[in-house]
Amino acid sequence: MPAQHSAKARLPRAGAYSPTLTFFNQDESIDLHNTVEHALWLARSGLAGLVVMGTNGEAPLVEREERLQILKAIQNALVAEGLTNCDLIVGCGAQSLRSTLLLIEDAKSAGAAAALVLPPSYWAAALSKAAILQFYDDVCASSSLPVMAYNFPAVTGGINLTSDDLLQLAKRNANFVGVKLTCGNVGTAHRVASTLGPERFLTLGGRSESALHMLLGGASGVIAASANLAPKSHVKLCELWKKGDLKDAMDLQTLLSNADTQASKGGIGGLKAHACTIRGLPFEHARVRSPLVTPSAAEVIEDTSALGQLLAYERSL
Repeated sequence: MPAQHSAKARLPRAGAYSPTLTFFNQDESIDLHNTVEHALWLARSGLAGLVVMGTNGEAPLVEREERLQILKAIQNALVAEGLTNCDLIVGCGAQSLRSTLLLIEDAKSAGAAAALVLPPSYWAAALSKAAILQFYDDVCASSSLPVMAYNFPAVTGGINLTSDDLLQLAKRNANFVGVKLTCGNVGTAHRVASTLGPERFLTLGGRSESALHMLLGGASGVIAASANLAPKSHVKLCELWKKGDLKDAMDLQTLLSNADTQASKGGIGGLKAHACTIRGLPFEHARVRSPLVTPSAAEVIEDTSALGQLLAYERSL
């Protein structure tokens, strides 16, 4: 087990984040050039930060050595371009405490601002809630980075972190600093954010389709897959909410909700395909790593009218 650390509990910045995409060559090796270039394109849009090695980065399918290569390459590129105000939150979830802490050490060495940790889920049916919370306590006790929970029951065998769970973890661990709520539970966001406050805890929504609803419920931002396609629009939504311009924010949320539904067709491969179209890359760069399946071009472009409206708005910013 890695040695214990006393992590400084600095919160990542509030605002809009995009989970980065991992691009692959034809033989499924890492396409580092396009992976880094896409991350830079996102960072230049004014996002608060990037989430690297998350769900949309195909983290479970990327080897530890590849992860570290990607993390360091993105961080070095951000520094080289002077984009040092773009925080990196790094997905560090693994099935064991030891593996999780090793991934956190790697993220720390690459300049990450925080570690985003899914609950271990292989033995979801056998793990009690007490065991899951103890896992997070143990992660926080030894983490060299501030820790954020990633609540996504759809990929963790139904494991759901409630507002009570999150509040307990925050009370017990000074370096437990935030959560990504891909579960979409606005009630959880409201209770956690109103109890802890934005200076102590970073509550982030996890979907474009409910971004404004989360913000109105007390969240401080959003990590949204569709920000890979329209990053400026997600930044704008947070700005409108912060100014109290709810009419324009609601209109923009309508665009985001409709576009997100279309962008999600085809899964991660479909999202990559749209990103390739926007950035002028051939469709072949939309490939995903097996066992995920790359959709056909016909599947991706079946109906993109709502996405087209959002992209027109994006170009106006």
